[in-house]
Amino acid sequence: MSRSKTLTIEVAPRVQLGTSASRRQRRAGSVPAVLYGHGAAVQTLALAEATAQEVLHHPGLMNLNIAGAEPTTAILKSSQRHPVSGIILCLDFLAVRADELIRSVVGVDFHGVPVGAARGGQLEQVLHQVEIECLPGDLPESIDVDVSGMDLDTTMHVRDIPMPEGIRAVSDPGVAVFQVRLPKVEDVKEDAPVEAAVAATGEAAAEGAAAGGDKAEKKTEKKAEKK
Repeated sequence: MSRSKTLTIEVAPRVQLGTSASRRQRRAGSVPAVLYGHGAAVQTLALAEATAQEVLHHPGLMNLNIAGAEPTTAILKSSQRHPVSGIILCLDFLAVRADELIRSVVGVDFHGVPVGAARGGQLEQVLHQVEIECLPGDLPESIDVDVSGMDLDTTMHVRDIPMPEGIRAVSDPGVAVFQVRLPKVEDVKEDAPVEAAVAATGEAAAEGAAAGGDKAEKKTEKKAEKK
C-alpha cells in the first residue's frame, strides 16, 4: 500500500444556478460541482472539464483552491455522468479535517501467484473496490493483497484481507474478493447421448418407413399376379 498523493486543483465559485445555467456551463467546457461538510453551507463551484477528468482518476485527498477563499482539503464523494454520452454532469466534494475519520472507496490490487495455479486453478477477482475508513492522511491509493497462499477452490472475502495499520474495511465482510477455481470448460460429452438418441430415432424412423414401403410394394405385386 502506498498513501495517495494530494492533488491540488483550481475551482471557481458558481454564481448562476439551476439546470439551464449548468447546461450552459457544460457547453462552455466547465463542470458544476458542490462542496459540503463540517456543518458549513454548501458551496457551489465550477471547474474545467480537464480538471474534472483528473479528479475522477484521483482516489485520495485534494486541495481545492477556491478563488477568493482559503484552500480546502476535500475528497471526491460522488460524481454523476450522462447515461448515454458519458460526460461529467456534476461532482460532489466533501471537506475533511486531518483529525477526523473519513470513508472512501479505493481499488483492490493483488500480487503473487496462487499455489492452486499448480493444480490448474485460475485466480478470479470478484471485487475490484472496497470501502474503507481511515484518517485523511492515511488514505491509500489502493489496497494490495498477497494471493500466493490461495489454494484450489478457496475464496478470500473482505474479512480476510489484511488491512494496513490505521485502516478499517467497512464493506460487507462476507463479500468475496478473490477465488481460485478450475476454468469452466463446456461439456460436450453430455450432449453426445442426446444427439445419438436423436440420430438413432431418425434412423429407426427411416428404416420403418422403408420397411413399410417394401410391404406395400409386395402387396401390390401379389394383386397384380392374381389379376
